[in-house]
Amino acid sequence: FVRDLAGNRTSCFSTLEIVSKANGPNSKNILGGKILNYQLQSNASTNRLNFNFKLQNDTKNLNLYPCGEPVNFPDLNYSLCVDSTQNPMEGYLIPQLISNTPLVGVTTYDLVQIIRKLFGLVKFNAYEALAADVDCDDQITIFDIFDIKRLVLGSISKFKCESVQLYTADKLNPKKVSDEKIFNLPRFDFDMVPVIKGDINGSGFFFHNKVDEYRSAQDFKFYVDNFKVRQGVEYDVWISTAEEYNVYGIQLGQLFDENKLEVLNISSPVINLNKDVDYIINKGGDWRCLLLSHDVSLFKISGNFLRIRIKAKFDGMVNEAMSSKHYPVPLFVIGSDIELAVPKLAENNITSAVDVNVDHTIPRVYPNPFNGDLLIENVNSKDVPKTVEVFTMEGKIVYHGDIMKTGHDNRIIISKDVFDYSGMYLLVLNYQDHIHKQIVLKY
Repeated sequence: FVRDLAGNRTSCFSTLEIVSKANGPNSKNILGGKILNYQLQSNASTNRLNFNFKLQNDTKNLNLYPCGEPVNFPDLNYSLCVDSTQNPMEGYLIPQLISNTPLVGVTTYDLVQIIRKLFGLVKFNAYEALAADVDCDDQITIFDIFDIKRLVLGSISKFKCESVQLYTADKLNPKKVSDEKIFNLPRFDFDMVPVIKGDINGSGFFFHNKVDEYRSAQDFKFYVDNFKVRQGVEYDVWISTAEEYNVYGIQLGQLFDENKLEVLNISSPVINLNKDVDYIINKGGDWRCLLLSHDVSLFKISGNFLRIRIKAKFDGMVNEAMSSKHYPVPLFVIGSDIELAVPKLAENNITSAVDVNVDHTIPRVYPNPFNGDLLIENVNSKDVPKTVEVFTMEGKIVYHGDIMKTGHDNRIIISKDVFDYSGMYLLVLNYQDHIHKQIVLKY
């Protein structure tokens, strides 16, 4: 599989296309040129475009196909041939996408560039602007940001308009090649620029060093809780920071080995998170979360800022299930400088964690009803009442005990001899910061 900067883990299939360098007797070169990037530089080949081509003129549509370069034109990186019985002089080049492949190259980095554009920190050339306008309303707005966010998370697989288009090599006024009539065929100077919606830097067609996408000078350090888990029990794992940061966004995903910890839901005290909008959880351990404010403004994080509800599939420590021990996880921060940064991730070792499905503010009193001793069980030695009292229903106190310490299992035992008769009693537990009252029944 391959993993892109958005955190998508996808199986990768390769197709080998064999193109004859020598043209056969039944074909002839009709059109050629260069495939250019957004800066009109040549570094791609037509075989990566995933298009079939037709030439449309007034009378018919002619099939074109890749072939060897014509004589005396060695620097072309695409060349199309037509049946030798045809002699077209002009027409429109009609590209047809072979398959609707995923929008490769669209990452959180592209989202950051649109934010920078809206803040006036960068300018887009004509092709970058076409890529940024993912909803095809002829303007770049906050809505384009949220459409890219949904694509990065995987809640959508395509944008509202065509995902890939070929444009003419005209910086000032690029047009779709299908709208530009080509005269004086054959021609070998017809250059084209492929534009992928959402791919602002053109990484889907034109490989580059991904280190260039991590530019922020800001340093971030996050902590992930590490504690002992038991199979079948649900817990909350918190992502936290010891410092206070102002950020525009945070992306996190696939932090745990899906065979050891299952992610159930994600929430935050900082920003309201909605499933399939702000985070997505797929089968096979594929989950992603992208925190952005509703108006793409700065927000503050400090302490515990992201809670991940998990279910343990094994007995052990959380850090034993950390995927980051085996490969980098997609963890990025959009800092206050509106640049993409990769924070450091460290463990926050805590002594214990509790089953989230149990209300640990309520002690367990059992058996109830009872006929023998009455037992009171607390979560741990730190969470015990200072005093225990038992009253009759008329208000008479029949027992008072000062609790100095509990047994190794954090239980308090009230002897059956305290209860003189069968009936209801009021149990009062006085904690340091609250009082718990409960009716118990002796039979």
